[in-house]
Amino acid sequence: MNAIKNRLVNKFQVGAGLVFGVCSIPAHFWDQEVLNLPVKNQTELVKNISSSSQDRERREKLASLLVEQNPKRVLVELPETRAARQIGVLGLSTEERIQRARIQSQFNQNAEVLETLQPVENADLNCEVSYLKSLSFRRMRRYSEAREQLKKALSICTGETLKKAHYLKARLAAMHSSEESLIVLENFLSKYPTDVLTDDVMLWKAHVFMDLNQTASAQKALSEIIERFPQGDMSVQAQFERAFNAIQWGDRAEGLKLLEKQSTPQARYWFGRLLLYPDLNSYQGEKAALGEPEKGRQVLQNLAHDFPTNLYGYLAAQHLKELSVSKPLKSAIPKSKTLTENPTYQIFRCLKRKKQDSEAVWVLDRLVKENPSEADRIVLAKEYLDLKKPEKAHQLMRRAGLAFPRFPTNKKSFFYELAFPDAFPELYQSASLRNALPSELIRGLSREESQFDAQIVSWAGAVGLCQLMPQTARKSSIELLNPLVNIDTAAEHLRALFDDLQHPILVIAAYNAGADSVKRWLKKMPNEVPVDFFIEQIPYQETRNYVKKVTEAWFTYRWLNRDLELGLLGEKPLIKSLSSGTKVSVAPSSKG
Repeated sequence: MNAIKNRLVNKFQVGAGLVFGVCSIPAHFWDQEVLNLPVKNQTELVKNISSSSQDRERREKLASLLVEQNPKRVLVELPETRAARQIGVLGLSTEERIQRARIQSQFNQNAEVLETLQPVENADLNCEVSYLKSLSFRRMRRYSEAREQLKKALSICTGETLKKAHYLKARLAAMHSSEESLIVLENFLSKYPTDVLTDDVMLWKAHVFMDLNQTASAQKALSEIIERFPQGDMSVQAQFERAFNAIQWGDRAEGLKLLEKQSTPQARYWFGRLLLYPDLNSYQGEKAALGEPEKGRQVLQNLAHDFPTNLYGYLAAQHLKELSVSKPLKSAIPKSKTLTENPTYQIFRCLKRKKQDSEAVWVLDRLVKENPSEADRIVLAKEYLDLKKPEKAHQLMRRAGLAFPRFPTNKKSFFYELAFPDAFPELYQSASLRNALPSELIRGLSREESQFDAQIVSWAGAVGLCQLMPQTARKSSIELLNPLVNIDTAAEHLRALFDDLQHPILVIAAYNAGADSVKRWLKKMPNEVPVDFFIEQIPYQETRNYVKKVTEAWFTYRWLNRDLELGLLGEKPLIKSLSSGTKVSVAPSSKG
């Protein structure tokens, strides 16, 4: 197939047509078009292709074609590729090395950034070299080296790079709550009071105040975010934290008033839950007389109906002991007239009929770049799924904001089938049975870890579908790129965590933050703590969000398998001390 294409590609001109089988394909659909473009037009094409960090195979093919015409462009315009490694970087100037490092940094190729910049002359006097090194060291968790390079960058940088360096310094400072951290955070806020990053730093400052038990200062910082950045991406979180803090710190009436004004599932849940069970630390307690149980039940009932596969909707249903979610029925995806009339889509359909799947995927990729409507995205996602590209289907839905559709109604069940694809079903079911785990939990974890991209390697070095670290998995990166090996290894790790920690919420948290961290958090809590309160008290925001997303993906896959039931987090959603020996069953579902 490739030999035929390579012979044909030399015969067509840009804008002409290529007849492949019975499908007439404009030349610009082929990656080989780069060979026919003037050099001045190649840059945009290269940047367009290389912007997709997921499409590594295609990028490698493009690089191998480019290297024949312009080797330097492979080094300077693309991230690390096999072709680039074969060329080597010895002939690059300082500016070309920096440009190469910029691209590598965008793709989280952090070790490669350090390698590219290592021989740069007068590196200590170069602002961007110091900043790129500090960023790579931070991502690799080499914090002392990151601070050393950051100190150099702050002394010589100006403009936008100086701002990014100050932001990175603030981010590092926020990792450790101290008065010194507050000074660093305040320094950024005084220099950049209206920047798009300012509300992020303000939230970090509020969290440091909370860790230092400076409650009034924390509430003031949260209120300032809400007032100054009402439409900012930190405002919703600040509103909830201000309300939750008020309740924790003794102002129950104020906290409930603030919660009632909010519409997120999290806020609605806690408003209803605290009316039903007024004590944060238990589902009963001496404060029960303060509650309004009937109003609380109504709030929770509405939430459970609106968001049955959301963590908070599920917890609401558990309190009510009633899971009112309809079973999913198959529903057809509406046809799209705009796509049907699109010449590019017609070419795609022709290739698909002829079972020229790899070429069809290339054309589908081009259609996605045309900024399709939501309705068209759904059709294109289904096409990816038909071509056995579940990762592309899911990623398209996620980019469209459809990763967690709100209402799991029968009318729109196809949203869920695309956003939650049944990727690698035999592998997940086999690993599930061998390790006595729900297959939906392993699949849900993979969905959030890798978006089902089996070949992805994170900036931290985590590999494959379940994002395993080679040193933890005791397997090489090459082995972990194999879906079978990756899923099996992850399932074995999850089983060991279940045997140790005994509760699915603790296991999911430990997969992200480590078992030692989870045990440390448990020691600071009562012997028996509600699941909802434990989740809100997880000190790492990344882990808090991770637990919610993985749990919701797990529940949604159960729903799609017609197997969602109460009790998945325990008959009463409680987490007990490890010494109690109380375990929550996580046997495979009836669907494997």
